[in-house]
Amino acid sequence: MKLAASRALADIVAEPMPAEIRELLSAAYPEEAAKGIFEGEIPLKASFVIPKPFDPRVVPRVARFVAEAAMASGVAQIRIDDLDAYERSVAERIARNNAKR
Repeated sequence: MKLAASRALADIVAEPMPAEIRELLSAAYPEEAAKGIFEGEIPLKASFVIPKPFDPRVVPRVARFVAEAAMASGVAQIRIDDLDAYERSVAERIARNNAKR
């Protein structure tokens, strides 16, 4: 499951970064944004190999990959049939929780 979590992080930095996430990360990490760390359609580079903790894709994606690994290994007590929907629901719950603050 640790390997699944690391694959989720690698997945995030290897995909195109939506503009709204780039803006959010630039606001959260202004010094790194000024250095161009988030630039490029896919910002994977020597200075950006692990997504930032405030990237809203991190928790839902890691949850999905770990859940999938738990089911594949047989340790999961609950089966998730639609992992896409699960990832979206985790993201939505986090967004709702953050909106309350």
